[in-house]
Amino acid sequence: AGGLHTCARQGNGAILCWGHGSDGALGRGSFDGGSVPAPVTGLDSALVVDAGSDHTCALLGDGTVACWGDNEQGELGIGSFGIRPDPALVDWLER
Repeated sequence: AGGLHTCARQGNGAILCWGHGSDGALGRGSFDGGSVPAPVTGLDSALVVDAGSDHTCALLGDGTVACWGDNEQGELGIGSFGIRPDPALVDWLER
């Protein structure tokens, strides 16, 4: 669980998120919140999901990491700043 949102991994590797969404932390490609769990856009092979205060990251089945949400301090590790409402691959990991 994050500051104002929660995410969970289903047995099939899909991630569902719900709660406050104005910071993009739900990964739905929008800034809308929601009280019902909904799938994160484009992710279906997650092994682990972890929610920060205003952002979320997932370790994917291929060994990469995707993050989304608040990125004002560069906490997503995607090589840029600014809110990201959909998953982006962390660009510093060895693949």
